[in-house]
Amino acid sequence: TAKVCAHLSLNLSAIHVHHGVAAQADEWVQHCRQQCLLLQIPLHVQYLTAPDQRHSADLSASPHIENNVLTSKISEEALRRGRYRAFLQLMAADEPLLLAHHQQDQVETVLLRLCRGTSLYGLQGMWPERQLSQDDQRTVLLLRPWLCFSRAHIVACAQQLKLSWIEDPSNQQLAWRRNFIRHQVLPLLALQWPAATQQIAQMAQSARQQQHALDWLLKPYLQQVLLTPTVLSLNQLVALPVDVQRLLLATWLRGVMGELVSQQWLNTLLSQQAGQYGDDQLYRFQQCLWWVDTQQFAVVQGRDGLQGDLTGLVVRERQGGERIARAENRPHQTLKNLFQQQQVPPWLRSSWPLIYQDDQLIAIPHLWVHADFLGSSVAEITWLHPGVQQWLEWRHADQVVCG
Repeated sequence: TAKVCAHLSLNLSAIHVHHGVAAQADEWVQHCRQQCLLLQIPLHVQYLTAPDQRHSADLSASPHIENNVLTSKISEEALRRGRYRAFLQLMAADEPLLLAHHQQDQVETVLLRLCRGTSLYGLQGMWPERQLSQDDQRTVLLLRPWLCFSRAHIVACAQQLKLSWIEDPSNQQLAWRRNFIRHQVLPLLALQWPAATQQIAQMAQSARQQQHALDWLLKPYLQQVLLTPTVLSLNQLVALPVDVQRLLLATWLRGVMGELVSQQWLNTLLSQQAGQYGDDQLYRFQQCLWWVDTQQFAVVQGRDGLQGDLTGLVVRERQGGERIARAENRPHQTLKNLFQQQQVPPWLRSSWPLIYQDDQLIAIPHLWVHADFLGSSVAEITWLHPGVQQWLEWRHADQVVCG
């Protein structure tokens, strides 16, 4: 890769992620530095910390090293998530990221997903190229140029070029399911079907082609059931055959969540039409299914995100029992009734900021302003909350649909 980039006058740099879970981790950093120095390639070393492993459900024990081998049960998924966050933190948006996954890695991924239960989409395995994104503003092009080459071929080339590399001792641990497939399952398959690895890799490629065709066929139906990118109409969904419902839900969730959801959870969702998956929450409200990123919602609360002139005003959270004056000589209305009339989702109501002047409630952003302040800057106060934006988009779409 270094020679090719030099020949094409392309800038090349390397990233090494220090997971901190293996006894040899510091030695690997030194090895990478030596190799990059020889090749005159800049090296970025990123150290993972405990928060980078927060997504793991298997982090029940502290890391323990025995005979220089990691023995604690740390989720492969947690480490993978940490690596990709590190890549995104270090890379510019216009830089492609090259990973060295090969054909055996692809086959192991497909078999793992088969054993866990997957769909046509999961049978694609790893993509040769895809967009890796951290948020709506940053994406990096991820490339796997060696995905069609066998490990044996790559090792032979590395030996011919007299390259130096390190074998991770944890790759021999059969407690890791991927290693079990690599060392126990694939050799047995090869005894009966010598071309099994190549055939499974070919199946993954065929699955990718079929999934592309299926996504194209489903596109008009997905547009039919979506009111907004994150709100799905259940009335439109249930009018379709159950198998089509399943495909549409899986396609929609994959788009908003950025990952493949399990078939088990998808079955639960079809029956309950609500639930939580990692940091993502699905609510049923007004005959719609709402996707909510709970981590994103937690960032903006109360006064956070308020825009406008708040001079002399006080911002308070909802306590319960608040009442507003609808008009002069008219009885007061409870805030609870206002939320219901305006069809505000229940998961937003408790955090909605209330604007007071002294002890008088004078405004609720996007919902109500006291008559005495209609022409003032108070009426211009807005709340930049992702949930409010989602709700406003849904209200607009619902009005359009209802005519």
